[in-house]
Amino acid sequence: MAERPFEQRIVLAHGQLTEERATVWCAGVLTLGAVGRELIKLHLGILDGEPGAALTMLDTLDSLTVEVDALVTGRLGGPALVLPAGLTGREADELRDDARRGRQLSAEEAVAYGLVGSVG
Repeated sequence: MAERPFEQRIVLAHGQLTEERATVWCAGVLTLGAVGRELIKLHLGILDGEPGAALTMLDTLDSLTVEVDALVTGRLGGPALVLPAGLTGREADELRDDARRGRQLSAEEAVAYGLVGSVG
């Protein structure tokens, strides 16, 4: 089952954002970027986590030369709010401030906030 999303160039990033999980998710994104030029789909459902882990993921996304679409598939909050910043052009300082305050967004609120283009 876990191989099917990967075959479709989807990385599922759900649950608590920890350094360990960020490493796994980043490895998936980097592997997909290395094996093909097609779009990578990053499915996000992260309510909270470690700021360092969010920065690791953000740095990884910034390093890619392959297009990445982020899809919020639940709620997005805490340090994970900075993840779509590099993909949407939203000001990182504003996202960082919201993350520090613990702001959480539903999928629909993330669209209104400008973090994602649409809700699937």
